[in-house]
Amino acid sequence: MKINHINSKQQRHGTAVVEAALVLPVFFLAIAGIVEFGWGMMASQLVTNAAREGARRAIIDGNTNTAVEDYIATSLVDSLRIDATDVTVTIEITPDPSNTTTGNNLLDAQPYDLIMVRVAVPYDAVGLIAGRWMGGTNIVAQTTMRHE
Repeated sequence: MKINHINSKQQRHGTAVVEAALVLPVFFLAIAGIVEFGWGMMASQLVTNAAREGARRAIIDGNTNTAVEDYIATSLVDSLRIDATDVTVTIEITPDPSNTTTGNNLLDAQPYDLIMVRVAVPYDAVGLIAGRWMGGTNIVAQTTMRHE
């Protein structure tokens, strides 16, 4: 029996194209997921650093809530390229049992008061790939330090 080698090679070339058409979209989807995950982790680390630096500024006597909030917003706007309106900063003061601090005004904070700085940024503002899988979630970081 005689086998036609030309036809089998032509058929094989067609098979390679079909295999590539099936595999490449899955491959590129996996690569896009890896890039998106890495970008999200970087954004999370930047938000954590902003909360930490904001808390360091907040514990120093004489700083105001507005100054700390502006510093955090500016650092995240510069590093993540987002709008300042996307950054939410919350400052809470828990008085030391021996202090009479009331409210959450940094100018009224006394030594040993616990100052908590929480920073939240919506993932929609920092994500590279538009999608619903992380839509509506926030990247949140919190740091607590004692007032000096």
